[in-house]
Amino acid sequence: MLVVFDFDGVLADPVFSIATIAHKAYCKLYHKIPLEFVVKAIRDAKHVLRAGPDIMPVVLLAVEGKNLKRLTREELLEFEKSLGKKLSKLEQAYYQPKVSLRKNKKYWASLFRPHKTALAQFKKVMKKHKVLIATTRHREDILVCFDNWGVRFDENNIVDLRISKDKQEQFRYIRKKMKVPFKRMIFIEDTLWNARAVKKLDVQVLLSTWGLSNKQQWLEAEKLGIKPIKRQSDIYKEIEKIEYLLESNQ
Repeated sequence: MLVVFDFDGVLADPVFSIATIAHKAYCKLYHKIPLEFVVKAIRDAKHVLRAGPDIMPVVLLAVEGKNLKRLTREELLEFEKSLGKKLSKLEQAYYQPKVSLRKNKKYWASLFRPHKTALAQFKKVMKKHKVLIATTRHREDILVCFDNWGVRFDENNIVDLRISKDKQEQFRYIRKKMKVPFKRMIFIEDTLWNARAVKKLDVQVLLSTWGLSNKQQWLEAEKLGIKPIKRQSDIYKEIEKIEYLLESNQ
């Protein structure tokens, strides 16, 4: 059995790092606002965030007073469309401070808050199963965080954006590299769209409920045969359940 973990939203809380970058970008473009305001905005809108271009529009909506907890993906896309050429400028403004922040590895790692119980479960799973990480980050970011958290992990077992930013493509790469069929893989992911995409490959998928998803998406996941993990402490148990069912059906 091959177990694949996502990083952001499963092992690490990325909200503070995203908010720190967005805060620097917004203050440079417009005027000063409290970092705490941006942190809340990102946390409230976490269920609609998919990539970098979504971040600054969410901050703009927060400044306008939009209720981000009720924001839909469709509403966000409509707002982004209304921004026109301004959207690409906002994206560039977001990525500029990120480049400089990543140069200070110790500070960069401090922006990621570990999900401590999930991390303990991750270590427990590694003792029994072959474990990989599939991420749209640079593997260096994860290695810096792991070093800061005292976790030893082989960098060759991190499939990052250099392979692809598309999770389905990452799993096709994993299947070829590891020579393991999709049915013998378990993936722990925090976003419904990535969980749904990988599920279509016939991978066994679990959805973390402490990441970038909300209750409505947990219900949608269940309808798709993707089980939400309610507690970080249940990760190992849920993996064992899937393994047992697969072994029983052989």
